[in-house]
Amino acid sequence: MLSALTSIASGSYAKTDLSVYESIPQNEKFMMDLILRNLTIRKNNIEYVIDIGINFDEVSVNGAKDFYLKAEIEDVGDLSVFAGYEEFDLLGYTVEAGKTKPEQFHSLDELEKINPSQLYNDGYTSVILNNANIQDEYSQLPFNIILDEKIIPESKIKPEESPNFIIKKNNEVKFVVVNGFLIDTEKTEDWNGNSIVYRK
Repeated sequence: MLSALTSIASGSYAKTDLSVYESIPQNEKFMMDLILRNLTIRKNNIEYVIDIGINFDEVSVNGAKDFYLKAEIEDVGDLSVFAGYEEFDLLGYTVEAGKTKPEQFHSLDELEKINPSQLYNDGYTSVILNNANIQDEYSQLPFNIILDEKIIPESKIKPEESPNFIIKKNNEVKFVVVNGFLIDTEKTEDWNGNSIVYRK
């Protein structure tokens, strides 16, 4: 630190070749916001045990007076060299991508009457809302809202996709992930995250 301050004060930093700085190895990121460990996924009739790493980005709204969180799958596979600020060991649980309920809704009042547990038991983490008056980018409801059936996002468990999963044990839905937030299906009232409103 002292050498850096001396270099700034004397101006000698300006004479240093840029290649010296560029030769410093870049730090690798070994931390993720959330890691779900030891989940079983089925692909092409073969079962694999995987970890799923998730990161959140803050998205500013209302002229940067407020924000919401938008999650993305960072990595999938053996993440044993990574650590998570939150980690859950889900050994013995299976995971599958959440689906979008095909039935369309027409108002927020209708959405607020949805039973989240029933929605999850049917394999859904998103619903379609046919209402062009909705301007919000996110929702406090425990499922994503899609404003146009033509833009239903892909339901795949792979990097750079939105993390929306159904997690089962003994073929019963035990946990759900909506926009990266893990929900215990027996405690849906404890939901403390935000979902995403998808629009054109």
